[in-house]
Amino acid sequence: MRSTSSKVLWVVVVANVLTALIAIVTNVATGVLPDAWQPYLWIAWPVLAALVLSGIPLVIYLRRIDAGHPAVTDDRAEFSRKAMLAQVRTMWVNGVLTQSLYQQTLVELGLEERPGFLRRPWDMMLETADQRPRPVEPGTRLVDVVERYRGLLMLGAPGAGKTTMLLTLLEDLLDVATRDKTAPIPVVFPLANWSSDSKPLEEWFVEELCGPLYGLSPELARSWIANDRVLPLLDGLDEVVLDKRLACAQAIEAFHRTHRLLPLVVASRIADYNALGLRFSLGTALLIQPLTQTQVQDYLGQFGEPMAGLREALAGEPALWDLLRTPFLLNVAVRAYHGLPAEDVATEGPTQQRQSRLIAAYVERAVRRKPHGPRFAPSDVVRWLAYCARWMGKNLELFFFVESVNSNWLPKRLRRRVITVTALPASVLLGGSAGLLLHLFIDTWTGIVLGLLATIGFGLGLSTGHGGEVAHASGGNRRALLMEYLGEWAFLGVFGALGLGFAGGAFGALVGTIVGVVGVITGDGSFFAAVIDKGVAGLLIGAVLGVLLPMVQTWGGDRQALRNRPSGAGLRDAVWLCGTSFLVVCVPVTAILGVFYGPDGAVTGVVFGGTAAYLFGGRGLATYWLTRRVLVHGGITPSRPLAFLDFAVAHTLMLRVGGGYMFAHRLLLEHFASLQPEDVPKHYVHEGLSVIDLRPETLLARTVDDARTATPGDAVQAVTYTGSVLPATVWAPSAMKVAETLRARVPATLEPSLYAGGHTPQSRFYETALRAAADVLRMVIAAQHDDLSLVASFQLGDLLTTPVPGVFDSAYDWRDPYMDDAVASLRAITTRGDAALARRAVEMLDKLVITPPADQG
Repeated sequence: MRSTSSKVLWVVVVANVLTALIAIVTNVATGVLPDAWQPYLWIAWPVLAALVLSGIPLVIYLRRIDAGHPAVTDDRAEFSRKAMLAQVRTMWVNGVLTQSLYQQTLVELGLEERPGFLRRPWDMMLETADQRPRPVEPGTRLVDVVERYRGLLMLGAPGAGKTTMLLTLLEDLLDVATRDKTAPIPVVFPLANWSSDSKPLEEWFVEELCGPLYGLSPELARSWIANDRVLPLLDGLDEVVLDKRLACAQAIEAFHRTHRLLPLVVASRIADYNALGLRFSLGTALLIQPLTQTQVQDYLGQFGEPMAGLREALAGEPALWDLLRTPFLLNVAVRAYHGLPAEDVATEGPTQQRQSRLIAAYVERAVRRKPHGPRFAPSDVVRWLAYCARWMGKNLELFFFVESVNSNWLPKRLRRRVITVTALPASVLLGGSAGLLLHLFIDTWTGIVLGLLATIGFGLGLSTGHGGEVAHASGGNRRALLMEYLGEWAFLGVFGALGLGFAGGAFGALVGTIVGVVGVITGDGSFFAAVIDKGVAGLLIGAVLGVLLPMVQTWGGDRQALRNRPSGAGLRDAVWLCGTSFLVVCVPVTAILGVFYGPDGAVTGVVFGGTAAYLFGGRGLATYWLTRRVLVHGGITPSRPLAFLDFAVAHTLMLRVGGGYMFAHRLLLEHFASLQPEDVPKHYVHEGLSVIDLRPETLLARTVDDARTATPGDAVQAVTYTGSVLPATVWAPSAMKVAETLRARVPATLEPSLYAGGHTPQSRFYETALRAAADVLRMVIAAQHDDLSLVASFQLGDLLTTPVPGVFDSAYDWRDPYMDDAVASLRAITTRGDAALARRAVEMLDKLVITPPADQG
């Protein structure tokens, strides 16, 4: 909206200036001028015509701006409201709720009101009332709770049924909005799509409403949000990327403060909400309770004889009740053991083993159900999902995209072949461009010889690197993607041409000196001519190579942003980038070289454009396509990936979120990642994507053991992943060990002369390790562990106040992003009432050059 207003303002200013100029020129053209100006009077009429003609596009542009943002009429708003209600019902109620894994779990979940999870505006003025948990009366409808409190925070453990209850609430709210035209339209906003750390929630709502999920026009979306015509149901606060989760929660709180009369519903896992260190000021908070034995018995009794085996197994093995405490595992058990006798129900072994067998039985039943669409063999389904889970587990990703397939899926030998094959066209195009340019600038033989050498050199270099990935526009803006590639290439190309040109010129001058000396001795040439000739030739050769070298750089994109776009959008972006970059580079280069060098210059321009097209987008596509062919031949991936992923969604093994896919539950991801299918070629078993144990306890223990040798970023990612699953009492002690190990990887004293102001590989690694340690400490502070969060606050403060030569000497201080968290946690300690801790916290605040609170002295 702001950018549109700015455009209109500028157009109006320019139009006024043009009007004034037209008036002046008209007076000049028709007025009486001095005799000396009379010979030039004819110029005024062409200038007047040019000014008038230039004003026409401005008028047209103003009309387009006005047409692009028309007023929302009452009839259009009414029509759009009905269409939106129908679309939301079709998408979320009919498409998700009735098809979800919980569709048969009709047991009423127990709810408990938790006032302690919220911050109310009057808490600062009045003594807080009773904050103890209070059970909610059975039969209470959530729609009545939302109407009464104007805000609801829904919390629960993983698999407790938060999304199902949210969608059930949505169904009731849709009924209310259908009957009452003044009621706001309930809309589900998956917070997994949140990707900003500073954007107001209103702007994000507009973007989501205008995106592929709902497809509203911008002016209608802005009008609805500005006038509180949309009731937001925010699902999955725990699914926001960890480093942006607090910013998302702050944006939600800021939105609610300015729209307090509008109901707002937020759903999150309880552990992730507690880890935020922030309390919403919503009307009430409800915690979904674990299922009781009575609820499970009543639910199983509804199925009659088909569940007799499971009921008998539960009676003989009471420990089985622990598996059925959440709607997810209860429904899994119903589907896995439907119609089976008691002896076939997994009752032996520890809880973890029984749970694994339960998941395996559910998967076996799920893949053998007859679908309405395409059919796949059960063994193929298990094998393909196993490799999807391995990739997600290796990268600790929650979402899978069709663009995720790359050469790292292949065994080493096949990976090297794919990279070599895709490097061949790149080396030929690069060498051909270099040879043709040198042919134009120097001579034919120089172009041929150096072009062949460049082809061989580029081929060897590209064959030992990475094959590249599919380039995609992070925010869906393809122009920005093109400008990113062209901008990076232009920036690096200028410095490359200057650097290699200077080096080539110096080398050429040296060669010219030798040639000149020989010429002087033999009397066959001029010394200065040889030096200048060879120096210029070397400069041109270096400049050409300096321009071409940056083309081999690959820039990817934020893969998580693909969740907001249709499946396969990244592949289409790469095709568009390939074609557009060819035109953008080829047309001007061909025109310029064609004018100066004729047909040879035109051919050079076409080859140069083809080089840019292949290296900017083509090689990533070629690598993706060739890798897919090899994987399909080996039986690792399906030939129709989208059809297969939709099959997995239809069989409630995966969920579709925008353009990405995720497993229906973390337990399914862990199950498939640990599988080793039997019908897999041997070279895939020992190489490529290997089996991985993603159980949170095992993953965290492995991270603690590997923290001394692992990449700091991988350690932080593993700690982040497990922190959203494990309770703070289990997770925080191990996370503290990881932080201590990461900090210990940086020596206490460094030799300043070795680290040159923080720009060497050693100092960059140390800075990365210190950042990683600070990230982990910040997460421990947010976990609100009784003891370790205090320890982490002091350790973070100590980390930020201990200078390390060679790491802190750079212009940008890496500590800045952590200062606010350290100060906030230390100030909180000063209010705990413990005098000794308060004194330590004040001392640490003084070290951070922060003035402590006045009441703390």
